[in-house]
Amino acid sequence: MDEADLVLLEVHDRMTGITSQPIAWLLVSRSEEVERRHVDGRIREASITLRFERLGYVTPGVSKSGWFEGGLDTTDAESDVSLTSRSLRTNGGVFLDLRGLEGHRIGTYLMNQIVLWAKQWPEAQVARITLQESDARHEDNRRRRNRFYEQFNIGFDYGADTAMRAGHSLPMLAKDLEPVTTWQDNIVVHQVAAWASESLDKQAHLQGELEHARRVIKERNGQILAAEKQPVRWALTRLWRQVAWRLS
Repeated sequence: MDEADLVLLEVHDRMTGITSQPIAWLLVSRSEEVERRHVDGRIREASITLRFERLGYVTPGVSKSGWFEGGLDTTDAESDVSLTSRSLRTNGGVFLDLRGLEGHRIGTYLMNQIVLWAKQWPEAQVARITLQESDARHEDNRRRRNRFYEQFNIGFDYGADTAMRAGHSLPMLAKDLEPVTTWQDNIVVHQVAAWASESLDKQAHLQGELEHARRVIKERNGQILAAEKQPVRWALTRLWRQVAWRLS
């Protein structure tokens, strides 16, 4: 796997931004596949998969991984691109099953990567996304879910549902998808190799400082022991050093 296909997400609270301490670390791998026609070499199908895994301790029974994916199908008269996830898969909807990290733009970052990939085929139709009422049982969930799609310029027909709890996406082309950058307010993306190298450098520097501190403490402890054994001599020695320093 290429280095650029593996990144580490440093996730901060969306309310405090990157100035606060990270609340989570996620390892994200990216893989792409392309199937071409034998006759003319044109793309028949293509796909992108972003797999993510939450690092560190997670409460037992709570999901810590999943994946988002996008697909291109040119087998019909019109090309279609799909934007979805397999964390939970329902009628093309996108879900992020990371309990405790809802609303911190992780899904926005992942979806944005899929959107950027899909825009390679600007005239492709975006496959329908269906929103279920069961995904909007609470007002906060409904508002966050709808806003998630709207930020990418994906509109929905909610029919007679004025509360906008269930509906399906309106027809659109991939070129009309809008990439977003809001995730940059609280997520820092690290190339794994560079981050590991920097972390090792910092560890070596801290280790050097620790060794220096230990030597200083050892030296001071020796001075204290010497002072306790021969307090008069220790005091005269320090006095002489101070006089010699002032005269120099």
